[in-house]
Amino acid sequence: MPSKFSLFARDTKEIELKAKQKLDTSGEQKDSIPAKDKNPDDLEIK
Repeated sequence: MPSKFSLFARDTKEIELKAKQKLDTSGEQKDSIPAKDKNPDDLEIK
């Protein structure tokens, strides 16, 4: 029986893979932070 850590590592890899595929298909990273929670200075940097 695999350890919890190896199961966690496998799940993390799958999540990273899905995130990477989303990144590739959309062309740019989707913003996870709502605009109202952002610092206006951070927006100017982009």
